[in-house]
Formats: sequence, C-alpha cells, structure tokens
Amino acid sequence: MKMVGPLCIIVFVAIVAPLLTLIHELGHALVALTLIPQDIVIRLGQDSKIRLFRRGRLQILVQPIGGWFGYYNWAADVVEVKKSHALWIALAGPAASLLTALLCATLKSVLDVGLPFAGDLIHMSMVYAIILFLATIIPIKYPSWWIGYAGRWSDGCLAWYCLFGESDKVVFVKKARHDEASGDYPTQIY
Repeated sequence: MKMVGPLCIIVFVAIVAPLLTLIHELGHALVALTLIPQDIVIRLGQDSKIRLFRRGRLQILVQPIGGWFGYYNWAADVVEVKKSHALWIALAGPAASLLTALLCATLKSVLDVGLPFAGDLIHMSMVYAIILFLATIIPIKYPSWWIGYAGRWSDGCLAWYCLFGESDKVVFVKKARHDEASGDYPTQIY
C-alpha cells in the first residue's frame, strides 16, 4: 500500500475538500433556484463573510480556511416551501456528491497508470465524496460532537420529513447564532 505525500494532503485539505463541499451545496442551490423565488446563499466555512461569487439570485460566501463545512440557505428570514420542492432540494446535494464520486471513480480508472499525484488526489476526492454522500443522505439529526453541524438535520432527515411529515409545507427559519445577534445561521426546519 503506497503512502500519500504531504503535498497531496495539503492540496486536498486546502483546495479539493472545500471544492467538493461547494459542489454538494451547488447541487442544493441550483435546484432551489429553479423551484423557489428566494435568493440562495451558499456558505463555505462557519464564519464565511468573504464574497466569492454573486450572480443573479445566487451568492457564495467563503471563509479562507475551514471550507469543509458548507451550508445553503435563503436570503430571507423565513421561507415556506412545498414539501415536494423541499424534497428535491434536499436530495440534490447528496446526488451531486454521488455523481462526483462516480466521476472520480471513472477518472481514477482512466488515470490509474502514471500521474501518481493526480491519481492520489482523485482517489481521495472519490472517498471524500462518498463519505459526504453517506453523511448527508442518512436521515439523522447530527449529534453535538459533529463539528459544524451539531443539532442540524441531515439532507436525508429533511427528505424523510418531506415524505412522511404531517404538514404539506416546510417552513425554513433562519436563526441568529449565539455569538451574533443578527448573523446568518444555516437553515432550521419548523
């Protein structure tokens, strides 16, 4: 079994992992933009304040180090969404991660000979995308030790609620952080 070099690990942690998180969140955002009229904000990092991109109703904010955590949410404080739309939005992120893992697996088989650095990055990306898919599609409320997501519903949990919940609509409420009276906090469902 070969060892992955330190440069490969640094590039993965600093660039590739945040990019894969962004792909997951873009999956949610692109479906949300087609189904609802509200502006969508993607945040990479828990304290993301630097605007990386803004086009139309989509805005991407980043934190320079720490982009492994990603959230999509609405620019409005309260958004009411049909359950069918919320279901598609919830499943779009895990679907984007699964498609990314399949793309990485295909690239890995094509580039398996030669280019060890690129092959290692692609393999790490495939594994990370699979973990991201599994960690988000399983219907759970993240435990307190799950850094960055403690107390939040997984995408699978939202999908489960959309399929089996009693209400015909989902209401998303943006809450302020404990340390910021008016800050954005990723989507909560009530």
